[in-house]
Amino acid sequence: MRRTLVAAVLFMLLLQSTVFGFDGLRKGFVVGGGLGVAATAKWSVDVPTNVISNIPGGATDESNVGVGGHFIIGYAWDEYNMIVYEGNGCAYTSDVFNSSDDLDGKSAQTFGGAAWYHYFGPLGKSFFSVVGVGAFAWKVKGYEMNDPGIAYIVGGGYEFAKHFQAGVYLSGGKTTDKIKLPDGQTESIDFGHMHVNIVVTAVAY
Repeated sequence: MRRTLVAAVLFMLLLQSTVFGFDGLRKGFVVGGGLGVAATAKWSVDVPTNVISNIPGGATDESNVGVGGHFIIGYAWDEYNMIVYEGNGCAYTSDVFNSSDDLDGKSAQTFGGAAWYHYFGPLGKSFFSVVGVGAFAWKVKGYEMNDPGIAYIVGGGYEFAKHFQAGVYLSGGKTTDKIKLPDGQTESIDFGHMHVNIVVTAVAY
């Protein structure tokens, strides 16, 4: 998966540089990515007792600090607006899912969807905002992955130099786990998710 993602990013960078060209103007195709810190990464769920391993039952929630990052690729129709695919996620270690040999707590949650960036000033010296909608995914190593659910992203930041910006992103959404109840019936349980990423991003245009 990681190799595929890296290969895709390199391919898009090569395609843009050879076919479209990097002219230093935002209008046109854009691609970028960044890393930083997930200041908070939270999940919550309300389930019956003893139906999900490691969750005692009732209302359960957990907050962690982790590594944050994001990836964007899309198109800017002028110097102030661009529509992109945004992948915005974080990785952390869960204490709740870290109590057996099969579950080591390694977790990742990600927003993926369409986002609109608006820049308020000139290139290289501008505040910006971002809003978007998409799907939310959550994975804990050793635990069957939940089904994705609807999600949102909002944020903003500052472009402090051409091609470089720093931002704060709030992502939230839900995922669903189909569990078997003690009476043998299956029920869909919704998990709520949220994370705040603070990242520095490089953007090619």
